[in-house]
Amino acid sequence: MRFLNFCQQLISNSLVLAGALVLLIGIASFLVQLYKTWALWERFARRTVALPKRVKQIIAVLNLKNRVYVVADANLFSFCVGLFSPRVVISTGLVGSLSDKELEAVLLHEQAHIKNFDPLKMIFGQTIASMFFFLPIFRELNKNMITVNELAADNWTIKIQQTPAFLKGAMKKILAIPQVTPAAVPAISDPDSLEIRIYRLVNPHIKHNFYLSRASILTTILFLGLGLFVLQTPVNAQQEQCHYSEDLFSSYTPTYEAHSYK
Repeated sequence: MRFLNFCQQLISNSLVLAGALVLLIGIASFLVQLYKTWALWERFARRTVALPKRVKQIIAVLNLKNRVYVVADANLFSFCVGLFSPRVVISTGLVGSLSDKELEAVLLHEQAHIKNFDPLKMIFGQTIASMFFFLPIFRELNKNMITVNELAADNWTIKIQQTPAFLKGAMKKILAIPQVTPAAVPAISDPDSLEIRIYRLVNPHIKHNFYLSRASILTTILFLGLGLFVLQTPVNAQQEQCHYSEDLFSSYTPTYEAHSYK
């Protein structure tokens, strides 16, 4: 009985320790991403320039005042950064390479990320995936979430402009020159979702179906099954021990004869 209690206590302590470790990993991941987001904004904030006239006009129409910052950079990029008050960062290289309607398409795409608080979603999604790194299903779910966010931003752009032509034109120019996309922020050229987005732009009437790999599903099921088995084993063993004691007590027959004493 003492050994059984020891095993049960050991398993209980191990689960508490594992839970604490998972929580610490999540907190560390969240703080690291916050720092990266802050560092990214600080790096580009030093290079902001006055908004070109054509950018001001588009911003006024899209109601993005005080949300768009143009930075001096020859590379072609734009991304959305910030948690509760997201901002759009767009390079002078991209502004100079796009037509007015293509530039509007890029800003509409980023506007959708602002409206949906996608930078905040990305941080929480990555935090959960880091916490449960031993379950690949969370990593796949996070990747699917990012792709859904990008497709939703593309759909918003097409809905407003009534055509995918300008977004396709902008992406074609961006992809013509390989760019370095900042990590942990929604970007117009996010590499993880580019293939699906381009396919959807070319075939707008075809719906993309998301799926989880069999390996990740099986791994999750096996892990949860093993965890449930480990949790239930000490309880079942203790119940069996109690039942055995009760049966032994109820079946006990005294070996001595009862005597009455005066």
